[in-house]
Amino acid sequence: MSYRECIQVFHPVDIQKYLAVLQTEFEARPHPQEPGAFLIDTPPLPFRQPRIIEEHLSILSFNYLPLSANLIWALINHPELALATTIVLWTAEQDLVIKGALESLKQQLGK
Repeated sequence: MSYRECIQVFHPVDIQKYLAVLQTEFEARPHPQEPGAFLIDTPPLPFRQPRIIEEHLSILSFNYLPLSANLIWALINHPELALATTIVLWTAEQDLVIKGALESLKQQLGK
């Protein structure tokens, strides 16, 4: 797997509300050794705190580990965070992993 993945969400997501959903529903927790980072899933997958870059939300992986699909499921399950038509782009290095509107990603991610 790639050593750097990125999920871009082309909608002005409220980061604090998004993190609250990740923590309460997907058991994301602060990374014990990396300030400004979180762990999600079992086994734990790390991600940097999401941030707005230009006009999109950006979520980065690190430590040679992939990102969790739950980072997208939180948005799919909470339309108050991002509209169903919001475009999401998931890349690993320069390679496209997945791209589409949240409403179509639900089927592609298969949950």
